[in-house]
Amino acid sequence: MENKTFQFVMDEKAHRHLKRRSKEMGATIGVFIESMMAALELRVKRAYDVAGIDPAIHDLDEKFIRAIFEADKAGVSDAALMEDLKDIGQGAMDTEWTPEIKL
Repeated sequence: MENKTFQFVMDEKAHRHLKRRSKEMGATIGVFIESMMAALELRVKRAYDVAGIDPAIHDLDEKFIRAIFEADKAGVSDAALMEDLKDIGQGAMDTEWTPEIKL
């Protein structure tokens, strides 16, 4: 796939930190950002697995990403995050209903 140049607005200090981290890892900023994005996508995939949810049936990406970010922000344990992800999955399954005519 072809690489393209992108620009986006971000906090100057965050950008400086991003540059430092990418340099520490021996990667360009673009490769470093792609790797962080890939890591997030893998965490979302893991969230579906943990929650026992089929992503083809339920689109819970936003809820899972918010849960992951909130857990990281609050510094909660992985075990607590896994429980939150299971709860999100359970909430999605609780709304399922199969229409059945009983007359």
